[in-house]
Amino acid sequence: PRICAANEKGSAVLVPKNPAPNRGTRTLSADTLTAVFNRETQEVEKVDAGGNARFSEQDRNGSARQMSYTASDETVRLRGEPVVWDSRAR
Repeated sequence: PRICAANEKGSAVLVPKNPAPNRGTRTLSADTLTAVFNRETQEVEKVDAGGNARFSEQDRNGSARQMSYTASDETVRLRGEPVVWDSRAR
């Protein structure tokens, strides 16, 4: 895999592979970001966000000390004091 890292506050914008009404563009931002790419396809396999990590997708939001996004299951995992909210509740 190829690895790309950002250490001065960055954002990653992730567009879903299979568009659906309940899925939208996801944005991860944090103090540090590390992205792992598939060497052959150049597609993102994983993004790790550390330090003041934030997530948003449509009206869904989250924050935690660390987050990981895996493309294989299109899931964001929050670790370290996670907080999630949407337009109905926080």
